[in-house]
Amino acid sequence: MRTASIPILFAALVLLFGCDDSLPPGPQADETGVTESLGPDLGKPFFIPRPKIAFSSSRTGSMEIYIMNPDGSGVEQLTEEGGFAPALSPNGRYVAFNSNRDGNHDIYVMRSDGSDLRRLTSNPASDTGPAWHPSGRWIAFTSDRAGNWDIYVIRATGGGLRRVTHHPDSEGPPSWSPMGTRIAFAREGDIYTIGLTGLGEVRLTNDPASDYSPEWSPFGHEIVFMRKGYYEAQIHVMRADGSGVEQITSASNIDLSHPSWSPLGRRIACAAYRFGVSRIYVLNRDGTDVTMVTAPNQALDYAPDWGVCRR
Repeated sequence: MRTASIPILFAALVLLFGCDDSLPPGPQADETGVTESLGPDLGKPFFIPRPKIAFSSSRTGSMEIYIMNPDGSGVEQLTEEGGFAPALSPNGRYVAFNSNRDGNHDIYVMRSDGSDLRRLTSNPASDTGPAWHPSGRWIAFTSDRAGNWDIYVIRATGGGLRRVTHHPDSEGPPSWSPMGTRIAFAREGDIYTIGLTGLGEVRLTNDPASDYSPEWSPFGHEIVFMRKGYYEAQIHVMRADGSGVEQITSASNIDLSHPSWSPLGRRIACAAYRFGVSRIYVLNRDGTDVTMVTAPNQALDYAPDWGVCRR
């Protein structure tokens, strides 16, 4: 399997970043769907069998963070003071998100049951779109603290802030490769990847349409993203090198957004907006078997993140 090369690549990263900033191997999933991870607060392996989808919703009047089973059952509200763009940690114990509860948008981390809330960033600018490194020790996010939207990386415990991109055009949101060596993002309507040091930038798409919201597949061979031309935005999938672009949806009069892979890469969750309301849907990798998983209501169900949960 491709994951066999992960320890070698991470050993090289340890030499590059040094002991204090080393990035240890991330979780590895087998074909049963059970994920083995090194929990940062446990220091030894444990198993996480429960897939979950975290998402934002305005169903209580304000945008808050929720979590549910992939079939839409077992919905739980995790926040009460505002939350956007949730991201489940690789070991399933934590959720990162952004919130303006303290006056401006910053990155927060809480346990997956909503407890132990911590503010990770505190800056007059806006910090949004958190994404966990496969090791669970780093979080990438987008910030306009330097005057335009750039990609930054910070330790999940705070500190060690690094700016990854320095382009005059806006960039984001970030998505880590499964080996944790590169970050995918959008810039001015195209998809790029870049190394952690800000070097080795690669442009993956170059299309008249607008490409955005990339997310790397769990095993690293594909990237899902949105493409919007003259009509509705559609979900596309391409190989990790930018070849083989494939449109997998043909939605009409509906705005799709925020595609997110299931833990084994067989299905994709997304949000679908129409007539002032938004729902969470799941579909197969090839675009078939489209299923609405959040109940019809007059709310915005938004920004799904499909991962695992362990409490």
